[in-house]
Amino acid sequence: MKQYQFKFHSEIIGFTSPDISKVRREIDKRVEKEKTDAIKRDIELHMYENIEGIPRLVSTCYLYDGHGSLIHGSINETKRYLTETWRYHKNRSHSKTRPSTSCGQEYCQT
Repeated sequence: MKQYQFKFHSEIIGFTSPDISKVRREIDKRVEKEKTDAIKRDIELHMYENIEGIPRLVSTCYLYDGHGSLIHGSINETKRYLTETWRYHKNRSHSKTRPSTSCGQEYCQT
């Protein structure tokens, strides 16, 4: 099983799917029904980490900016961005909790 999984989500309509085309279809249905384009680009990418087979949301990012352009240029770049920022965050938080491996103050020169 993969360590990370990605799903697309629209907060306004409350719909999530690993397939972006399904999310877009559901948004299009709502746009047609309510005659509003305001929700057209309301799609987030959620990144889940599998911990013992249980997915846990670890990071999220909007796909589109206010002008309707992909924020990171492509979905793959957004996935890469989320993965790298999560790894950075995870490594940083682990380094804060680990005991220091540097030399003791009495032996260090300043």
